[in-house]
Amino acid sequence: MQPDIYSLGSNILVSTERSCADDILAELADGQQIELCETSPHDALAGINLLYDGDFSRGEDVAFRSSNPGVTIGRDISPMWTLEHGHVAYVACRSELESARVWYHDPVH
Repeated sequence: MQPDIYSLGSNILVSTERSCADDILAELADGQQIELCETSPHDALAGINLLYDGDFSRGEDVAFRSSNPGVTIGRDISPMWTLEHGHVAYVACRSELESARVWYHDPVH
């Protein structure tokens, strides 16, 4: 069975029990109640950055990893390759590498 997915902005509720998923309300901090809208996984997650420190502003290590010594992973490779008022993560591979495995390591979970 496909789960029901509801969203209210960037808050997402997934319910695997259809009988419990009808007429779900969210209560805001001011006490106002808003009915959640049923949505699809794509629509619920579109435009939401799901990476921890997704704008790379914390100054910590970038959360991508590789066990290959020919792979370099970092942040802000050069001023020309950096967003104005932001940061960019990069993965650089030596030209002699035919392939490399890079993965995301979530530091929170």
